[in-house]
Amino acid sequence: MGEIGSKAPKQLRGKGKPFTGKDDPRINRAGRKPAGESMAEKLRAYLERVDPATGVSANDEFADYLRQIAAVGTRQSVEAIKLLWERAYGKPMQAVEMSGPGGAALGITYSGGIVPPKVEVGP
Repeated sequence: MGEIGSKAPKQLRGKGKPFTGKDDPRINRAGRKPAGESMAEKLRAYLERVDPATGVSANDEFADYLRQIAAVGTRQSVEAIKLLWERAYGKPMQAVEMSGPGGAALGITYSGGIVPPKVEVGP
């Protein structure tokens, strides 16, 4: 055993030769291949599948369940369904309104800084 605080030397590179440049045939120019379906695709497939016995989709079942528990207020169930739908379809769009003091329009003040270059157009 080694002393406390001693560490093995850090390996700087992996095994094998490093890439030699742009013409190296070992470079994967297409990038990594997709690993398969994303989690959102799997969740959408689950929510949209229709039970052959009842003819009802999971989305319809969740909507009915939400209607039933709305009066009871079971927060945990609502949060779980909300999370599932947000992961599958994304969060709903939210509007953001910006205004100045007292609801006035915002002003834009240019205080110098980077000046864009002049561009000449035409012959």
